[in-house]
Amino acid sequence: MFRFSIAMGTFNGGRYLQEQLDSILSQTRLPDEFVVCDDGSQDDTLEILRRFQKSAPFPVEVHENPRRLGWAKNFERTIDFCTGDVVAPCDQDDVWREDKLQRHEEIYASEPDVLLIFNNARYIDASSRLISDRNVFQTTFDRDPGLRDAMAGDKAFTVLARTPRVSGCMMSFRANWWRRIAPVPDGIGHDDWVALCLSLVGRIQIVEEPLNQYRDHAAQVTKGDGSTPPSAVFNTLMKQRADQLEHCRDRICEFASANGPVRFPAYQSHLDGLIRHLRRRSTLSRFRALRAPVVLKELALGRYAKFNDNLRDCLSQDGRQGRFLGLD
Repeated sequence: MFRFSIAMGTFNGGRYLQEQLDSILSQTRLPDEFVVCDDGSQDDTLEILRRFQKSAPFPVEVHENPRRLGWAKNFERTIDFCTGDVVAPCDQDDVWREDKLQRHEEIYASEPDVLLIFNNARYIDASSRLISDRNVFQTTFDRDPGLRDAMAGDKAFTVLARTPRVSGCMMSFRANWWRRIAPVPDGIGHDDWVALCLSLVGRIQIVEEPLNQYRDHAAQVTKGDGSTPPSAVFNTLMKQRADQLEHCRDRICEFASANGPVRFPAYQSHLDGLIRHLRRRSTLSRFRALRAPVVLKELALGRYAKFNDNLRDCLSQDGRQGRFLGLD
């Protein structure tokens, strides 16, 4: 019924790539095309992809970037090459459950207002062992279960604007919208951008089943390396999100105006208020006593309650800051 395109971006992914490709071959519903852009790998990634290209029972396109693009722009280029009705981004180091594409297709076929599907995943380590019984959705939503309902409803934009929620490797989306939102603004991920835009004009379907195994690497940027004070990392993250949203604001408004009616009409004023709130939080002092005036003013204005997932946790977070990153 639908043509499915898998879009994979690779860069020095040889260690885990074959396991991911094997999981694609094991799908009960095979893709109609597999498109990959390699961003200058210097290991055996391209060799593995060429072998896969020769043996796969579906068309495989392998593109080599003439210059390094970086993670986000590499995925954007990959999606540009896709010709299917649905695009499923794919990381080079995860593993898909065998019925992932089939489950996504069933939802798109039965629910035409769904523009994007976001499925759950389990964490695995470098040796492909399950890390714990907890899954990605439990990590993401347990502190505020109401976020699930908001994500699937008319206020999905309010949840997604606060912080990126939808990981590309766990989503798929209707491809006819891609040309309306591309190119992706600089400084924001393709998955974050797609989810933000489509949440305004259609429904996001949350799938509780863990249809991915998500490889959780030991070193992650947001965890820091211990050399930067937690308050400085916190302020940087708040500023980065404010910068992203401010940079994207005009594009979001143009898209919404051209493709209305929108599901959340107050998106523009909400976006403006959120940016102001993030900027205020990004100025919080490293000295706890000096944070109080900013925190109390934002609390009085109602911005903590409006623009954050859990009011109590957020106030505690701004009081201690290190807790936000698990650094103290």
